[in-house]
Amino acid sequence: MARKRRFGVAVSREIAEEVDAMARSMNVDRSKIVEEALADFIEEYKHKAEDHKCCGVLIARVSKCGLVERALEMYRDIVVSYTHSHVEGHCICTLVVSGSWQRIRNLQREMVLSGSKARYIPIAHE
Repeated sequence: MARKRRFGVAVSREIAEEVDAMARSMNVDRSKIVEEALADFIEEYKHKAEDHKCCGVLIARVSKCGLVERALEMYRDIVVSYTHSHVEGHCICTLVVSGSWQRIRNLQREMVLSGSKARYIPIAHE
């Protein structure tokens, strides 16, 4: 098992209560939850640190369907496939993308700026 190192972290009362509730429901200690969250954050940060070729999935809840078509046209060089669904009054778009991380990041920003909530999940990168 890897050696552990303690350090103090101050968070808002609300976040602390959420972590406590999660720890109880998952039957683990707070340290495990914080460690996993930090590991995910570090991996995502490193992924975004420099441009590279990447592929993954961009999932977006879209406010205006027409804006997606415009973004798809602008970024068709990196969009491998696209699905569009209507679920409980929401437009949900799923895009499989491959190409420069910078282009993928710009597509995600374009969607967010158009009023969408978008999340990119990297699957593989060089």
